[in-house]
Amino acid sequence: MPQQYGQQWAPPQQPRPQQFGFTGGHQQPPQIPRQRSAEPTPPKKRKKWPWIVGVLILIPILGFAGCTALVGGAVKAVDDARQGGTVNLGETYTYASGIALSASVPKPHNPKNQFIVAKNEQGWESTVTITNGSTSPSARRW
Repeated sequence: MPQQYGQQWAPPQQPRPQQFGFTGGHQQPPQIPRQRSAEPTPPKKRKKWPWIVGVLILIPILGFAGCTALVGGAVKAVDDARQGGTVNLGETYTYASGIALSASVPKPHNPKNQFIVAKNEQGWESTVTITNGSTSPSARRW
């Protein structure tokens, strides 16, 4: 049937959802369940920006942690290689590499140059001897 002039088409009204408890003196009609459409709804798209921000934050943190571990390992290796001991003056200390180091007991020294030691001060002289007893000319073993 054609619409008459002045009338407008309106969609059918859906019933209101059922309310429990006090409803103002009248009861709402039960809600009619809707039929599902034949087409499945597409999955919700996840936001990408939290992942991008997370990666941009984690890259410098992981880089710093990696560099710290690398430098810490190198420092420990150098420190372990340089570990020595203590001996008294005049005695010789030999490292695990075979290099020996000794320092003589200091004795008083009076230089001829007046500018080396100030007036009323005493100069001291000691001899340091390094002996390469290792199997290689350069005992660097890092």
